[in-house]
Parts: sequence; structure tokens; C-alpha cells
Amino acid sequence: MPLASSFRRFSPLAVALLGLLPNVASLAAAPVAVELAPLKLDGTYSDKGMIVASATGPKSGTISFRGLLDFEFDPALNPELHPAADTVTLTHKGRYLSVKVTDTEGEPEEERWWHYEERVNADGRCAMAGFPDPANPDGKYFLVLQIVSDNRILQVKVLHLSPTAFGPDTKEIGTYVFPREG
Repeated sequence: MPLASSFRRFSPLAVALLGLLPNVASLAAAPVAVELAPLKLDGTYSDKGMIVASATGPKSGTISFRGLLDFEFDPALNPELHPAADTVTLTHKGRYLSVKVTDTEGEPEEERWWHYEERVNADGRCAMAGFPDPANPDGKYFLVLQIVSDNRILQVKVLHLSPTAFGPDTKEIGTYVFPREG
């Protein structure tokens, strides 16, 4: 049978469906919507954490959560500026996050309230809070908080956003982890 006549065996519908096969295959490979667990940041965490990645200094070492709250990202200075800070307690209240710092004597050192937006990234839900850069009125810091490792560790990623002539420039300052207390 000649090649041309073999194509006549397929109906126009079959040919149209064959043309869709690549699209059908891509639909089969499309991500499936999955219900994510609610964001649960509530808990008490050690003020002393570990550096996972840092653009401002050593790639490992100790960092103070309290120091991050004051935008002190230099790992050499950060723990030295807040030696009395012991724990940080996070509590959800609607779209606000209460951040309480307690000293080594168990006394409250300070409490702040953050408005945050819930986001979804590749690892699940996270909270993102933005703050003006005290050194650059056009810049902004973002703290991205996420629970990792079976709810035992709080991961804090710090980003800096600044305007440029070519559009916004985002730089990752560092990623830090803080163990849950108790």
C-alpha cells in the first residue's frame, strides 16, 4: 500500500487528536494541586542560631535572631550586640505575628508586632514580612520565615530589595536556622 493511502485510513478526528498528543502529555505531567498544611510558626526558638548561607561574611557560625531583628547581618558583630537575648517566641494573631524576645533571666526584653503575608514557595508555606532599610530609604528588607525539619527548626531567609535604573534588584543577605525550644 502506498504511503499516501495509509494516511487516508485515519479520520480527520484521529489526525486532530494525534496533533494534541504533545499537549495531552504535558497535561499529564502538569503539577497537581495539593492542599498544604497551615502555616504554624507559633513557638519558642533559641536566639542563637546557625548560618546556612551568608553574603555578608562567614558561611558558617552563630547568629542572633535578636540581631537580625535590628538588621545586623554581620556574623562577627551580631551575637556580640545581644548577649543577653535567650529566646524568641512567635505567636500568630490574624495576619500579625507577635515577636517576643526574652533574656537569659527569663525576663521580656522586647515585643514587636509584624504584619506579614503568607506565601507558598517550593518547600511549602512561609511568612514574609517587609521592613524599610534604615540605611537606605529606597531599600527594603524582607524576612521570610518558614518551619523546616518536622517543625523543629525555624528558617529565616533575609532578602534586600533596592531600586536600580533597570528595575528592582533583589539580593539574598543570608539564610539562618533557629532550633525550637522544648
